Amino acid sequence: MQSKNSFHSTEDIIAANDLAALIEEFGIALKRQGRELVGLCPFHDEKTPSFYVNPSKQVYLCRGCGAKGNAVTFAANIRGTENDAATEWLAERAGIDFQKSAKPSFKKKRQLDKPYYEVLATVSKIFHDLLLSSGRLTEYLQERHINENLVADFMLGYAPESYNLTDDVVSASKFATGDVKAVLHDTGLIKSDGRMTFIDRLMFPIINEKGQVCAFAGRALSDKSGPGKYVNTSESPVFQKRDVLYGLTPPDQISLDSKKRWYALQQTDTLYVVEGYTDVLALARHGLTAVAAMGTSFTESHYRTIQRRDIADLQFCFDGDAAGRKATTRTVDQLILLVRDQQTVSFLKLPQGQDPDTFIEEVGIEGFLECQAATLGDSWLDQNALTMRHGLSASPEATVQAHAAIDLIAPDMAAPLLAEELRHRIGYAVGPHPLRSHTHAAPGIESIHPIVALIVRAVLENPSILMNLDEPQGVWAAQRLSLPERSLKGLNLLIRARQLVPFSQFADRWELIDHLRQSGYPDDWVRGLLLITDAKKTPSVTTDDARAYWRTLMQFAEIQQTVGIIWPLTK
Repeated sequence: MQSKNSFHSTEDIIAANDLAALIEEFGIALKRQGRELVGLCPFHDEKTPSFYVNPSKQVYLCRGCGAKGNAVTFAANIRGTENDAATEWLAERAGIDFQKSAKPSFKKKRQLDKPYYEVLATVSKIFHDLLLSSGRLTEYLQERHINENLVADFMLGYAPESYNLTDDVVSASKFATGDVKAVLHDTGLIKSDGRMTFIDRLMFPIINEKGQVCAFAGRALSDKSGPGKYVNTSESPVFQKRDVLYGLTPPDQISLDSKKRWYALQQTDTLYVVEGYTDVLALARHGLTAVAAMGTSFTESHYRTIQRRDIADLQFCFDGDAAGRKATTRTVDQLILLVRDQQTVSFLKLPQGQDPDTFIEEVGIEGFLECQAATLGDSWLDQNALTMRHGLSASPEATVQAHAAIDLIAPDMAAPLLAEELRHRIGYAVGPHPLRSHTHAAPGIESIHPIVALIVRAVLENPSILMNLDEPQGVWAAQRLSLPERSLKGLNLLIRARQLVPFSQFADRWELIDHLRQSGYPDDWVRGLLLITDAKKTPSVTTDDARAYWRTLMQFAEIQQTVGIIWPLTK
């Protein structure tokens, strides 16, 4: 059945691309073995063939690394692109007029863009060949630890001091001089007078999600290079900086060995986002996948692009300078609205003056992986709730500002659980929300578990005991489970009192009770607590006993929060 969003279905495109012929186009020799064809797997290094192709079913399976699929998955994996991009590429290969949209404008744009991509691919090949044939960059590449594999995998190039790019492209392509000049000028590779934009620079081809060269960046190598350490080609019909990430997709022109290395590199759930081109290369050299926003702010479009790759763990590693810190601040405030609860986002904090390239070279891969990181939630709290101080009674203004920060963004956040967690953290640090209920239901005598009553009695008789109570991670679970509608009633008193201890000590129960009243606990609630010990006939409790009971409660709460079950502790 034809897809409603295209002129041809994916099944039509798969049927039009013979899988064995497609695989052999990438230099993989296949030999007949019974009903199947077998060859060396293109996705991992092996000496004994374990890559099987079934011509009748048009599927493949590697019995070595487990890679399997059809023409679309093969094209996507071998080219390092998404399935949608691979489907379009296969349609073009088979001469099928396939498009996601039936709008004529979409088809027209594709036709207009095609010469740009073909000319830029030719330019990339010219720059790459110039680098391989020139010894100009040998010393520089060695100093930056850019080895032959990186040069090949990222198709690095060189723009020499003297060359004529227009003539070189015309000689290597089927396009007329006027057409080549137009593309080179539109993309910023030559100036209006025909002079070269890039002189004596290391060239980085910028690749879009389909594996096509869409732009270039050049790194200055001498004074002859002109102003700007790094210079990008201008935005054009095929390149908008805010939409493209350097290092996300391999160049379509690279060798099979390079494609293998890219495939191996991308078999991870963790993606690093860095600032510069050489940072991407440095992390790739150590087996880590990284992308760069190329000196611009990380945009929503960048995030959506990454999101389509199903990256579970996204780690930002900006430079350890003022600009890097500003970039982190902007990115945190943006991503807090976009990231979903299922994804982990962290921000690595590099030492002052370091960037990922220099830092990983200095400390090695193990030191880099151990670099201090803050989660998105913690980073947002640090930036937007600076008045928060654990256990410190905040001023009215500080409390309002902290709660207002989360109120402003919570309705628009794509992660409702994270939004609720931020609310809990803020409330725990600065006190209850001004517009939410300050009161707490009075604890009925029968609703308080004997263990809770024992600790309450110990605290009321000697508030300093609170200083001896541990505060494990389970306290967060306990805080949630101590709400009136939950089972651990009475814990809210202990938690509230416990958080005040590091900064305040109460001489007796009355000072503690006065503070609880000021914190929103009504008189009937406090009176209920005072009656508990007599009603329960609780014995005296020592400091060690109270600490042991507290740990027991925390363990109960942590288990309940983890498994999502509320075990009543009312009896």
